[in-house]
Amino acid sequence: MDFAENYTCVPLEEVQSGYWNQEGVPLHPMVMYYRDENQTLKHHSFVAVSDDKNHNATTIFSIVKDLVPRLVKIVPSLKRVHYWTEGHGKGPCDGIGGTVKRLADEAVKREAAVIQDANDFYAWASQEREASDIEYVFVSKDDCAANAQEITKRWPSVKAIAGTLKLHAVVGVGDQKLLIRHLSCYCDKCSMHPEADHQVLNMCDGWVTHNVIRCDSHADPITNVLLSAKGTTRLYSPDDWVAAVYDDNWFIGQVIEDDAEDVHINFMTAGSGKVKQNTFKWPLIKDEIWVPYEQVLCRIDAPMPLSKRLFGITNEQAASITEKHLLFNNTRQRSMEI
Repeated sequence: MDFAENYTCVPLEEVQSGYWNQEGVPLHPMVMYYRDENQTLKHHSFVAVSDDKNHNATTIFSIVKDLVPRLVKIVPSLKRVHYWTEGHGKGPCDGIGGTVKRLADEAVKREAAVIQDANDFYAWASQEREASDIEYVFVSKDDCAANAQEITKRWPSVKAIAGTLKLHAVVGVGDQKLLIRHLSCYCDKCSMHPEADHQVLNMCDGWVTHNVIRCDSHADPITNVLLSAKGTTRLYSPDDWVAAVYDDNWFIGQVIEDDAEDVHINFMTAGSGKVKQNTFKWPLIKDEIWVPYEQVLCRIDAPMPLSKRLFGITNEQAASITEKHLLFNNTRQRSMEI
């Protein structure tokens, strides 16, 4: 599944100024691969059409929420879904997106349809469905707005995971946890959905477990009770300064909270200008991330202010952190080779 380039609405007879006011229609092609009762590999194609031009998490959530019941109708015995999302290179979604836009353009040119917005596109697509193997889905702005409110209600209790741009495999294992991996793995061990702890232990190396729900006053009472029962020993206090691994490098930051499994840190970014070595500054946009205990390298002294925006740590502290970071990388590498 992946977003295609927006379809551009071009009337058959367009005035010159209309070129600068063309409407775009967001399209999200999807291909479902499954095996029938005879274990024959089959596929079914979908295209989500929307009048919401935001290509964000809310739109994806709205599309998937509409999609899953349709998948169950095709495969009533469906138990799990593996999602392959956008990436570099061409895939089946690119072909579907290009085909759909070409068919729409041809319909407009032969005056079989007038497409001026997303609703017109879906109306044409619904008629085209009779002669096509592609199933069309309409996700409205109202659907996205309603789902945005649902996500907003849940958001205060959810912890962000650092380095999501580098992650290529994410598996939900229940108990408010996710397994993440930098590289995808399609071996038999990892392809089976780990519904129990012993299955998680049998998976390949390289998977890291993250607790995605935090235990605090914002979370619901049941979640707080469950998490509190797992462990209450907190190693860090709010306002502690620490060095931690973030996106394979180490940075310093200030602790916001500790839930006995992960630490919520407000990270600084590396300094810039003439004096860059061992200097840091606060980013323009706050970079607050939850990191696992094992990625927190050590406590440090509060950085010294060097100017209004620039802060620094001593060479001794920087050398000590670098040594701990090297040890962290070596330990992680050895564990992946075992």
